[in-house]
Amino acid sequence: NKGGERNRTVFDLVSLSQTEIYYYALVKVYETSKYLLLFSSKAKAFIVDKSTIENGAVDEVRGKISAVLKGKYYICSY
Repeated sequence: NKGGERNRTVFDLVSLSQTEIYYYALVKVYETSKYLLLFSSKAKAFIVDKSTIENGAVDEVRGKISAVLKGKYYICSY
């Protein structure tokens, strides 16, 4: 169900804050070796420590967000 996926929040999969961010509200995401930087605007980002993602579900989070953002999910390697 694409509509259902679209309306899920990042924090359905990541429990570390009271804040909920809907996938469709993100404008871009950068992933580093330790963090996810979730941009909800050009000037506002939420920083998620990947070690706090439950059950090692980073791959699941990456897959769900990148499916919604279609090309605005960037993996940074340095």
